[in-house]
Parts: sequence; structure tokens; C-alpha cells
Amino acid sequence: MEELQEISTNNDHKFFALYSESDLLTATRKYADEKNVDLIVMGAAHKGHSPFTIIGNHTYEVIKKIRYNILAVAEHCEFKPLKKMIFPIDYSTSLNKDIFTIFNKPKISEGADLTVIEIGDPTKGVDVEKGRKIFSQIKNRKVKVIPFKDKNIFSDSNLQKIQDRFDMIVMMGKNLGLCDSFLHTKRGIYSKVSNSIPILVLHGSEK
Repeated sequence: MEELQEISTNNDHKFFALYSESDLLTATRKYADEKNVDLIVMGAAHKGHSPFTIIGNHTYEVIKKIRYNILAVAEHCEFKPLKKMIFPIDYSTSLNKDIFTIFNKPKISEGADLTVIEIGDPTKGVDVEKGRKIFSQIKNRKVKVIPFKDKNIFSDSNLQKIQDRFDMIVMMGKNLGLCDSFLHTKRGIYSKVSNSIPILVLHGSEK
């Protein structure tokens, strides 16, 4: 705890050690509720560590089963002020503007540009206009919406380009299909391309 306190650049940060004999999911949910947290921060897998999930099995389980905003930070990743974020989204899930309140938190993404990449088939009963309207209401940053792209945009080569051009990947936790294909893939994308930027998964809050 002392080391974390020393390396923190925010004097308001306080660190506490919590002990639990429960499993990871139970303990995380319990303390997230008790402490009324805004964000869960976890480590992420690196090249060669976990060939079938780019963020690590434990982190992936927390993302799928605990509905709090989660920031996964890769090994050796330096979390620096954000300038550009990329947000792949599938409008097949409901989209609520309240989920973006985390972007107003100090030091999270102040002023960072947001590039939204629409993924999926717009003809399959999804409310595209509602989603685009919500993004158009974000006024505290530049938002660019790129119309529908193939779901396989996350190829090996494209993933490397994303990491070269952006500072953070943002995803909706409700986009389970998209999360599965990107964060947990049988193709093992990140066994070939190391993850080097943070991944923010938005859920809102369980409360």
C-alpha cells in the first residue's frame, strides 16, 4: 500500500488493503457495493500470457458478471492523459446516455476525442438513430462517428493500428457478443499482438 501511495500523483488518493476468503467475483461485488465505487481497476494479460483472452481470465469474468465500470490496464502500460479514444459499438443493445457520466470524472478522459465505430448489420432491427442521437449530445469533447464496419475490424493488423493511433479502447459491457469476439477470442489475437493500451468497459452501476 505504501508503494502505491508513493507513486500516485493525486494526493487525494487513499489506498486500503481488504482481505477476503471469498472467491474473486463475490469479494469484488461485495466491496464494490460497500465502498460505492465508481470504477474497478484490474490488470490485463500480455502477449503469451493468456492466448484466448486479451485481458486475462479473471478480469474477463469480472467484466461479464459484475456490472460496474471496469478499467483493464495491460502490463507495462503507462496510463497517461488521454487524447484519443476508440469506441466500437453494436446498437443491438440498449444505449443510455447516463452511462457516459464517467467521462466527466477528473483525470479519466478530460477533453479526449472519441471515435465511435459502428459495428454490425444496421438492417437487423437496431435503433441506429437513437444511438447516434445520444452520441451527438456529448458536448465536452470532439465525437466522430464512423458508419457501420464489418465485425472483423479487430484483425491482427487493425488491432496494432488501433494501439498506434489511440490511447484507450472503450466498450459497452452490454455488448456481450462484441466483448466476446474482441476480449475473448478463439483466434487468440493478442497472442500475436501485445495489448499496450487501457480498455474501459462501461456498465454504469449495479445500483
